[in-house]
Amino acid sequence: KNKNKVFTKTKIHFKAKKRLIKFNVFYKNLISFLLRFRKTAILLVILAFGLPVFWLPNKIHKWDFYNKTMGNEWFVENVRPAINKIFGGSLRLFVWYVYEGSSYKQNEETILTIQGSMPQGATIEQMDAVYQQVESYLSQFPKEIKRFTTTISSGQYAQTRVFFNKEYNISFPYILKSRMIAYAINLGGVKWNVYGVGKGFSNESGNMPPSYRLILYGYNKDELKKQAEVFAKKLTKHPRIKTVNTEANINWWQKDRYEYEMTLDKRRLAEQKIKPRSLAKLFDAFNQSANPDLYTPKGTAVRLIDKEVKNNDLWVFKNKLLTLDSSKVQMSSIGKIEKKKVAASIHKENQQYLRMLEWEYTGSARFGNKYLDKVSEEMKQLLPMGYTFTRKSFSFWSKEQKKQYGLILLVIGLIFFICASMFESLRQAFAIILLIPTSFIGIFLAFYYFDFSFDQGGYTSFILLSGLVVNSLILIINDYNGFKKRFPYRSKKELYLKAFNHKITPILLTITSTILGLIPFLMYGQDEAFWFALAVGTIGGLLFSLVVIFFFIPLFLVGRG
Repeated sequence: KNKNKVFTKTKIHFKAKKRLIKFNVFYKNLISFLLRFRKTAILLVILAFGLPVFWLPNKIHKWDFYNKTMGNEWFVENVRPAINKIFGGSLRLFVWYVYEGSSYKQNEETILTIQGSMPQGATIEQMDAVYQQVESYLSQFPKEIKRFTTTISSGQYAQTRVFFNKEYNISFPYILKSRMIAYAINLGGVKWNVYGVGKGFSNESGNMPPSYRLILYGYNKDELKKQAEVFAKKLTKHPRIKTVNTEANINWWQKDRYEYEMTLDKRRLAEQKIKPRSLAKLFDAFNQSANPDLYTPKGTAVRLIDKEVKNNDLWVFKNKLLTLDSSKVQMSSIGKIEKKKVAASIHKENQQYLRMLEWEYTGSARFGNKYLDKVSEEMKQLLPMGYTFTRKSFSFWSKEQKKQYGLILLVIGLIFFICASMFESLRQAFAIILLIPTSFIGIFLAFYYFDFSFDQGGYTSFILLSGLVVNSLILIINDYNGFKKRFPYRSKKELYLKAFNHKITPILLTITSTILGLIPFLMYGQDEAFWFALAVGTIGGLLFSLVVIFFFIPLFLVGRG
């Protein structure tokens, strides 16, 4: 029996050794093949990562040669897209399709928000009646909902925030959101926004195209209005921009204000012998101004409303025969009445007037930004002295947060100097550093192909990966240098294979254990802030680092001899 056990162990050991020899022969031939086409292999890796050619502008001011070649219209439309795809690599996929939709998330209690807005002129009583129906519907779920609070700010805006009990905190918020969307659609006359879990819903305009805002500054109010109209005219030349609002509200809490403007027909006035000034008396009968008429001794504002004025509306103004002196006048016959948007208030900053422009671009935000940059350059040449403009944008990644990406370069630099001093070789330190950006390809592809959202956890995965992936290569290089000293006359391929065989098992175990440790963060889905993106980015980078170590690193460590 003992002899049979020994024979069985010897047989298993022999098979394992035979498989190892076959692998070494295969890997040695693979390294020889890659070294034979070293330049081509390095070029393929560079293209896999990507070159930032897609960031090149279409036009550069006063660069005539560039504008006639790279900025040529035929080149931009026919050649540039192919160049971006070939040379952009995974970096282009990440920047265009992942980073553009990135956001800053926070781990908070799950809250479903139900926002409603009504047109100008709606009363608090009307808004309250609508939200009483919403509250009545939510009251059907006493076990699932911990509490809900409703805030009615005005007749134009209100919201309800729904909080959930812990035992129903995972799936029920999604169920309630879908039910609230169906319920809100049946409540007409209100613009609804339901968000907090999953993708937000809005019945205002479906899928919202990219929105842009720009502030004009100037010392003359009338001239500023004129320049705003010039800017708007230039923007609307693009077929994907329909209208530009030159009277947009600067503050988000301000509601849009409208006024009715009447353009008088001078010929009809002359025919009916009506003086324009005499019409002011008729306008007063329809003026429902909200300004107080007087104040009580205690300071309470009082507004006096005539019964006749209260019953007057736009239809009466247009169609009813109104008495003017001794004659009857129908307003629609002597002029044209239009509803126009006006500024909610006049803003000044540093003695300059401010005017907000707002518009939507039907298409990709990337192309919308390019067109805005082009028009901005043209407007800079046309604006009078003392008039400027700035783009106002809301971004989850502020400029200060974007500067943190410089930390990645700092980490890479520190690792390079430490490895160069430890191995006393700039070439080996450079090979270790190359492993970091090439492993980033795994992060790019993981977020792109699986369509995961990118947040601050994804950014952290870049820094974490920079420290993790180099450990694997440091182990191999350390053994490789030791074998070179012990066996100075053996070929570099054999020594690298020996070092690779010695350390690949602990490397695989380390990477596998790290990935298994990150898997629990994936269980709560991509709505989990920070941890989900951190796990996805790190796992993708670690897996791709194995591919880089296996195929790419020998090109820098092993010579042809």
